[in-house]
Amino acid sequence: MKKAYLIKVSGRVTGVGFRYGALQEAEKYPGLKGYVRNVGYGEVEALLQGDADEVSLMLDWFKKGPRFAHVEDITVEELALDDKLQEFDIK
Repeated sequence: MKKAYLIKVSGRVTGVGFRYGALQEAEKYPGLKGYVRNVGYGEVEALLQGDADEVSLMLDWFKKGPRFAHVEDITVEELALDDKLQEFDIK
């Protein structure tokens, strides 16, 4: 079963390699599609879509982020699937 989520992460998540870490982590899951981007100082947004198990593992990663990040809050909103997504990338 496929799932899609819009995630917002706040805390020390900009300037610490969060987006590039997310891209590296996403490469472990070939069916994962979407993006990650900064949306302001101290906030990152991501769209995750793919197999429910892969999305769940990626969500777990977002809860902690890369080594120098400090996640203070995360919100997760379920979305409709988007057939136009082709890959996972940084915006």
